[in-house]
Amino acid sequence: MGSRHRAALGVSEISDSVVIIVSEETGTISVAQEGTLTRDFTKETLRRYLISALLSEDIDEDGNVITKKPNKIKAALERRNNK
Repeated sequence: MGSRHRAALGVSEISDSVVIIVSEETGTISVAQEGTLTRDFTKETLRRYLISALLSEDIDEDGNVITKKPNKIKAALERRNNK
């Protein structure tokens, strides 16, 4: 794991961010969130992950929304505005 991956993990531990890392050497796409690193995303799996993580929606293989949870982006903006 390179310095970018370690930095992304650190940022994700201290914030509510979703950090996307692309390896310069291999082109491998990874995501760090809440101190956890998940590797080997494809364009499609990254899209699904981001929809689920940021829009709080789960989608099926055809791209249809199957459940809707409270919107994390809206909640984060409300927390920031209330400070």
